[in-house]
Amino acid sequence: MSKKNTVFFRLPFFALAVLLCVPLIACKMPNDKVPPRNQSLPLFNPHVADFICETEASKVPPIDAQAEDWFLEARAMEDPEIFVEDRDYKKIVDLTRQAAQRLHWKAMLNLASLYVEGRDPLHGEEEAVQLVEKAMRLGIPAAYDRMGTYYANGTGVNGDITRAYAFWQKAAQMGNPQAMEFLAGKLKVGPSSEGAGYWSKTPGSDKDVGMRFWPRKRFSSLSIAFFVCVSACCQWRNKWTA
Repeated sequence: MSKKNTVFFRLPFFALAVLLCVPLIACKMPNDKVPPRNQSLPLFNPHVADFICETEASKVPPIDAQAEDWFLEARAMEDPEIFVEDRDYKKIVDLTRQAAQRLHWKAMLNLASLYVEGRDPLHGEEEAVQLVEKAMRLGIPAAYDRMGTYYANGTGVNGDITRAYAFWQKAAQMGNPQAMEFLAGKLKVGPSSEGAGYWSKTPGSDKDVGMRFWPRKRFSSLSIAFFVCVSACCQWRNKWTA
């Protein structure tokens, strides 16, 4: 066989080898390249020996003054005293988006809520998830809590209660009071659940989804730790205020 023919036959084999290797390389994607919604997290563990109480305020980035003005103006326009049909949601979305573009973390999460609620026809659940992912990259504890809720409700992602609890656990470890209070409620202890012996659901909670039951008394220490941490945090609402 001539040298020319040898080269001719080797090239397809080389190309095939490259094609076979590319998928393998793609599977080994570095952690910083994995979308936050798909990141690997430890499973929820109610049996931890101790819990380090962090505060969310120490984790979030500083808020831009102009962004804060836009954010507060949007919040004022969504005052509960104003009937929903009387609210100017176009302006509310515009103001919240302006603040979010300056990385105002509360505005970012509020804008995600507005997208999910259908207040902006051009943006929906996928854009909401992307916004929350952006906040997660900034290290915002509340963004991890929100992603947990999205997994619990199947909002923009495939519903997965196991991943939901993993994200809520991460948020609690980062100091998010919503996640801590929710998980403490699921690990009910004290007079309100005396004699129950098992987890019970929280009626009316947006995270009230099917879950696995375990003996209550095994989790009392972690539940108390959550309650103690929450007591040190500021009050919160479903949508961020000032």
